[in-house]
Amino acid sequence: MAYLYLRYRSRVRVKQVLIKEYKGHYSNAGSAVVLNTFAAFLAIAMFGLVLGALISPVVQWLRN
Repeated sequence: MAYLYLRYRSRVRVKQVLIKEYKGHYSNAGSAVVLNTFAAFLAIAMFGLVLGALISPVVQWLRN
């Protein structure tokens, strides 16, 4: 997987990390990258919604 090679830049290190963290399968590494990316976008969206819910009443109060 290109992600591991870009991150570790060594075939030996990639093989070590692949065995240690991803049970020796590129599919596990790929699914971890996709799930972490999805979780980050979801966290940002939730933060935006909460921030909007907190700011909206203040803006309405200031307008009146």
